[in-house]
Amino acid sequence: IASFACRTTPIEYAGCDTLILRAPDPIVGGSVPRLRRKKTVNQRRLAGHVTLALSLAMLAIPAAVLMGRNAKSEAPAPAEAAIPAPLLETVTTDGFDADDVLEIARRLAAEPYVPPGSITPGLEKLGYDQYRDIRFPPERAFWSDEPLPFRLDVLPAGSIYRTPVRVSVVEDGEVHEILPEPGLFDLAPGFPDELRDKALSISGFRLRSRLNSNSYWDEFVVFQGASYFRAVGRGQNYGLSARGLALRTGDPEGEEFPNFTHFWIEKPRRNARSITVHALLDSPSVTGAYKFVIAASRETRMDVSYTLFPRTDLRSVGIAPLTSMFLFDTSNRSR
Repeated sequence: IASFACRTTPIEYAGCDTLILRAPDPIVGGSVPRLRRKKTVNQRRLAGHVTLALSLAMLAIPAAVLMGRNAKSEAPAPAEAAIPAPLLETVTTDGFDADDVLEIARRLAAEPYVPPGSITPGLEKLGYDQYRDIRFPPERAFWSDEPLPFRLDVLPAGSIYRTPVRVSVVEDGEVHEILPEPGLFDLAPGFPDELRDKALSISGFRLRSRLNSNSYWDEFVVFQGASYFRAVGRGQNYGLSARGLALRTGDPEGEEFPNFTHFWIEKPRRNARSITVHALLDSPSVTGAYKFVIAASRETRMDVSYTLFPRTDLRSVGIAPLTSMFLFDTSNRSR
């Protein structure tokens, strides 16, 4: 059973249906005009709030299959296997909060859209198995040498993940960006030689906690690909994926897929029960500032706040869209 609730101030909605909005009046104090069908959204700021609660047993899709990984390969290495920490660049020491992301999104919306840059040349040619040959070693996880309740891994670009993503860590008001560098990822023997000494682009991240056992750091949430993210609770495998935003789903002109282009992850405190992630969303039609407060336990709960800044009139806007995939039904159950 998976339960989801969507709330858009000041009106509440049950479920996570695609909402088609009318052209609004200017929004004051975070209010949002009533929703109507078969209209567009003019260029205004849209503010909202979404809560996602992931309960027991979503679709039974093995996590190792979806992640393309062997669970045994991710078992923590012995403590003696010291390995250099990822390279960080200090971006600012002037403090950081959600309003900083909001202002970046507001500024970008007033400028022409600039497509994201390219990933490390050659990564886009990797096949599925070659992409699986790239590993982020658990020993390099952020905060693995500290008594904190969460750990952070970055994920490589390549194969179907062809948009570079910036990932930063926020600690005591200082922002440190994780830099792609040679050696950031472990590479299997069959990995292409011409890419071995390259700085491999980053495409997202995952968070770990002692979700199911005190002896293992389980992956419980992943942000990777466009604005996709997915999470699990205790004893679950991955099923439904969520997106930050859906635009023109099913439209004859084609769907537009906004991207999360930069994440800021706040370092948790020692006894924290949740971890906070900020994200910048960008696309030809809209920008957005998102804040995710994620608590991992028997139920993994994600409290999501967002503000959108349309560049153009919008139609067929999906707030908190969910995505799944077909495996089989009663007609081919024998598979």
